Amino acid sequence: MSIACDSAGDELAGLEPWALREAVALMIAQATEGYSGAVIGNVCNEAAVAALREDIGAQWVEPRHFRDAVRQQASCSLLRGASI
Repeated sequence: MSIACDSAGDELAGLEPWALREAVALMIAQATEGYSGAVIGNVCNEAAVAALREDIGAQWVEPRHFRDAVRQQASCSLLRGASI
C-alpha cells in the first residue's frame, strides 16, 4: 500500500507524490512526538487497516487514515492513563 495523492485533503492536494510522502511523514512525526517506535508502528498499521476496512481492494493509505489512527492512539492512551 502507498499514500494516496488525489484524496489527501486540501492542504496536501496538488503535491507531487514524493512531496506528499514527505508531508505525511512530517505530519506523523509531529503528531507522534514522544511516542515509542512500537506505538508509531501501531499507528501506521491501524491506518492501513482503516483503508482496507473502507475498501478491501484499497491500494492507497490516505493521509486522513493516518490522522484518524493518531487520534485513536491518543484517545486510547488517555483512557488507559498510560504515558506514550
